[in-house]
Amino acid sequence: GNLLVIADAMRKEVYPVNYVLSDIGVERKNPDRVVKAAVFADEIAAQCEMSDRLDDAQSPLIITGDGLVKYRSLFEPYGAIADEELWAVTGSGLILALEHAWQTGEADPLDSMRHNPANALPVYTRLSDAEENERIRLSNKGKPNLRTGVQDDLATRPQCSRPQGCACFPSTRSRFC
Repeated sequence: GNLLVIADAMRKEVYPVNYVLSDIGVERKNPDRVVKAAVFADEIAAQCEMSDRLDDAQSPLIITGDGLVKYRSLFEPYGAIADEELWAVTGSGLILALEHAWQTGEADPLDSMRHNPANALPVYTRLSDAEENERIRLSNKGKPNLRTGVQDDLATRPQCSRPQGCACFPSTRSRFC
């Protein structure tokens, strides 16, 4: 069957992933991406409309994922919503997925080189809120500060209001006034 996992990406966005489930296994149909929930709902609607026009007899779409907590009403018209206890990823679910991969020969949990947890790196599909806000803040500045290279006017202001100034001790990186 067809499975759509909609994970909540915050900021009114989702991480959508389509899978095809069959007797021979699970096939992922799209790469990682982040998209506004409403935009993705429109994409699903267009796909459903295209399938109807082609009289495509695909198996029904099953929809799951923690994004349904916020966006269920957007996606409900386009498929069967999985039971709520199946929306969140669980440790036991990950172990079952590994067990299945092991049984099918796709993975060997004893292969410490291939399955080293240190190699499990996150996939960043966008900047964090802090990074986006910093870019906005820094891009609103006028002329760049070529003297210090620091593009923040707070960094070029005196840090101490005392007339004799502040003493900076580099070894401790602390300021005493």
